Amino acid sequence: MKFLDDLFEMNGGYVLDFSDNSMARFFAEELNVDIYDDTYREHGTSKAKRLRCYLNKVDLPTSVKTLQTLWDYREGIRKHREREEWVPNAEGRFFSLLNRMQGKPDAAPAGEPPKAAFDLPKISR
Repeated sequence: MKFLDDLFEMNGGYVLDFSDNSMARFFAEELNVDIYDDTYREHGTSKAKRLRCYLNKVDLPTSVKTLQTLWDYREGIRKHREREEWVPNAEGRFFSLLNRMQGKPDAAPAGEPPKAAFDLPKISR
């Protein structure tokens, strides 16, 4: 969840640039969800607390769809504002998370594995 907090700027109770109204409208229009339903205020009423509660309560496909939709929104506003990425390797880490959530293996790493600095079997003798 810490990664998602950083990715969607959820520190301080916020989620990206959403106001209460724009978050309600986004979830209703994009996901057909009433994010302000009492079901999702179990841990508090901030946008971040509601989103965390929602992600923990809904089924896995819904969580994945929600995260993908939020990612698309995030990337749209980030690129529109010409804002530099603030989370190291955000895209790779995000899609790796989605793959793990869906039970898919992570993509094979590109290139060769790094060369070992030491031959540990020889050293341990």
